[in-house]
Amino acid sequence: MKRWKVILISVFVLSLGLSLVSCATANKVKQQAQEGAHRLEVQMTNDDHRNLPGKKMNMNDASAKASQLAERAQLVNGVKSANVQLYGDDALVGIEVENAGKRGIIEKQVYSALRIQYPAYRLHVTSDQSLRDRIKVQKAGAASNDSGMRSMSSDMSALIKEIDKSFHSRK
Repeated sequence: MKRWKVILISVFVLSLGLSLVSCATANKVKQQAQEGAHRLEVQMTNDDHRNLPGKKMNMNDASAKASQLAERAQLVNGVKSANVQLYGDDALVGIEVENAGKRGIIEKQVYSALRIQYPAYRLHVTSDQSLRDRIKVQKAGAASNDSGMRSMSSDMSALIKEIDKSFHSRK
């Protein structure tokens, strides 16, 4: 009987020790997450908040953010050039690829690269020449403000649908 008591006490002490270690580890992970969030908050300036999707951006801010996305897209292997038009939370990305046989693969790589770095945007990536040209026309029209808002809205919606249809039809 005495032997069972020793075993029972040993198991109890062991489980108590494990639970204390587990609590300490969970607390440390929570503290690290809070510190990381605080560092991120401190790093963001007022200008950063203005450029977040869903916020109203002036034309210079939108142009700068579109240029950032285009530069990131051009870093993907196989991309010759990229053109980006922002429309609210949507980013229309037209890319010119080096190897037309790998268009679908390169489009998906660009999508993935941008999704990681700019997760707040709904990305619409295409390498189709006619769709790329339409993105350029929309970008030029937005920059010069020569098209009506209703017309631009309907054109952009149609363009987004066509890009998505083209993107999802590739294998």
